[in-house]
Amino acid sequence: MVETSDIVALDCEMVGMGPFGTENGLARCSIVDYYGNVVYDQFIRPEGVITAFRTSVSGVRPVDIEGAMPFRVAREQVRGITNQ
Repeated sequence: MVETSDIVALDCEMVGMGPFGTENGLARCSIVDYYGNVVYDQFIRPEGVITAFRTSVSGVRPVDIEGAMPFRVAREQVRGITNQ
């Protein structure tokens, strides 16, 4: 039986990378629990050069990435939350 404490929802916002901004790079990750409480919400600095912020869709602005967490750190944090 699945417990409500084991259920989370995850949403990611992507920015464009590469010469034409067609490659996706993770720029924000949000996780909520079964009841909608925020468990994790971080801006993330993707590995590579951002060429399109897609702000109208992603909501991510250049200023949000300036002090953002490195992708490798965020990946480990998200793994810790989702692998419980």
